Amino acid sequence: MPRLIIFLTLHAAQVLGYDEAMSWVQSGRWSISSPNMLTIAFFPIEKVSLRLRSDGRFADEDFTITPQVFTSNYAHRILVRRHPGNHCEESVMWWTPEMTDFLAITQSSYQALGRLRSECLRKIDAMTWNLSNRAYNIISRNPRADWAALEALISNMRHGVLRLKHSPYTFKEVKMDVAQTQRLYLDALAMCDYVEDKWANKLQSVGPVLMPPRSEYMGAWTSDPSVVQKLHHAGIPVYFVQDRSIVTNGNTVWVEGGPWRRDNLVVTAELGVVSQIITSMQRHHSSINMATSMVTSLHWMAQNRRSRGSHVRTKVPKTGLSIPSVRDKWSEITGDYIPHTVKYWAEALRAVDRNQRQGTVAPKHYTGYRFPDPGMLVFSAARREKNLFNWLLVRDANIHRLMNDLDPSGHAPRGFSNEVWRMLLGVEFTDRDKVGASLRDLSLGEMPSTRSSSHAERRQAAIAIFGQPPDSHNYTEVQWRGHFIGWDTFFKHDPALVQEIMWDIHQYSFQYDLISLDHYMRGDDWRRDARAQQCLISKILGRETCLVVEDLPAANSGIASEIDENRFEVYRALEQLMACWPSSSDIIDGGRNTDSYCATVVRIFCQAFYKAAAHSAKDAASGNGEARNVPIQKIDHVTH
Repeated sequence: MPRLIIFLTLHAAQVLGYDEAMSWVQSGRWSISSPNMLTIAFFPIEKVSLRLRSDGRFADEDFTITPQVFTSNYAHRILVRRHPGNHCEESVMWWTPEMTDFLAITQSSYQALGRLRSECLRKIDAMTWNLSNRAYNIISRNPRADWAALEALISNMRHGVLRLKHSPYTFKEVKMDVAQTQRLYLDALAMCDYVEDKWANKLQSVGPVLMPPRSEYMGAWTSDPSVVQKLHHAGIPVYFVQDRSIVTNGNTVWVEGGPWRRDNLVVTAELGVVSQIITSMQRHHSSINMATSMVTSLHWMAQNRRSRGSHVRTKVPKTGLSIPSVRDKWSEITGDYIPHTVKYWAEALRAVDRNQRQGTVAPKHYTGYRFPDPGMLVFSAARREKNLFNWLLVRDANIHRLMNDLDPSGHAPRGFSNEVWRMLLGVEFTDRDKVGASLRDLSLGEMPSTRSSSHAERRQAAIAIFGQPPDSHNYTEVQWRGHFIGWDTFFKHDPALVQEIMWDIHQYSFQYDLISLDHYMRGDDWRRDARAQQCLISKILGRETCLVVEDLPAANSGIASEIDENRFEVYRALEQLMACWPSSSDIIDGGRNTDSYCATVVRIFCQAFYKAAAHSAKDAASGNGEARNVPIQKIDHVTH
């Protein structure tokens, strides 16, 4: 049994053996001592309960706040940094958002949503980016090693930052995601330190203690004397936990420290139940989600110099939308309000063989729409105003839903039928609604009853998609990229306004449809290595990650890139993605740096999409297993 010695007088240069104690406390039946720390950090020993606290962290059970028990599986966590003090730049990794950092989305049917706006986020972005570069440099120096854990930490960390930059949240969710991103950063930083400084070798060294403890690290606690010796020798803060019954005072000079309790800065208040809009994101099939549809092809916005200048126009363009009275879903939609099509795609869509279909029917949640069908939004001149208006009221809620449906492990976001989206967006905006919007300060009992004929259907559709009914729908204007658009004015503005909205819908319909289709085709690959699939799809899209909805890009990227070398590389990535799809067996001969090669890849892609989503011979023959609109390019942002 090790002796426990407490020195009454300690000098800075004094080094104790692992079986000696520089400090000691008692807690219940436990004796906790440390051979290299003057104070004993508070940490849970017996039964613990891992629960989110009001700051988004886990209080005593959070390894970024409190030392945890040492385990060889997570040995690097002994190097997790302690809070350096608020004067340090790194303190942003312990920052908790306040309501002043939360910008509410005012023009939304779901009023609890907002976005994080803080200078701290910019610092977190820069620090995580630098750590990401450091990690991939480590990986490149030894590519044969197993870096799965480090790659996962870095990937999830950057995914968290991009979510915080671009996605809508409730305030509780903001705190949760900030804390999780900070936790991933500190975990990845510790792992990089552990590898680069060769701590695995240091922990195996034997001999006398040569260095004072590294108090900037969290350290660990243990009941194993050999671990105490190992960490003490390496200069890592360590806390030795023993049952009081086996510790005798003998010749020991017992000097007990002060009361053992947690730091007052550790938040223990419960977070509470997270809002319904996040807890019910994993939706069951709705009884109204009966219709089917096919995966949307990508749309990009094309360079359009006419978009420069003010939004407001005195005249609606005569050309409008080139749409027949009866919509042919296999025909490309053109006109002033639709950005130009990326080459290859319109022709490939027309070349689809509608007689080809696979025997197994794809589940509806794979083949449904994650964003509304763009053609449905603008096809009817009588309905397109209310479709666009109502879409912008729920756009942020839909992005919020997708962010919670889709996680880095590869779960595919659920799609919904065209009919469900039509129910949600096709609500009339009447004079009674305008009265309701002007009286929003009244109590609920005083609010006028509006949309009596279609409100029930819209409510049902909203619950099916978002998990809860809208908080309000009484608005006279909506917001797009910081600018307000009044009811019945969409087509009185510069065409670039509608072009931007249409690009946004096409782009992200394609993005999430592609993720869902690949998940359906290669589910085992997603379960085995989701990150590899994400990287491939991100390359096709020309984005850092395929898991978030970002702002409009400043230039064409991905498959719409205007740089030949980049575009050919992207189409090679698309071919690689489809290589293991069971519905794509075509072999491409010849070079892979030509326009004809890109056109062939697109043709295979469109055919594979159709085969996956044609639900029956009747659907295939009639064209009901519809193809969605062809890709378009980006336009220059409108100067307001």
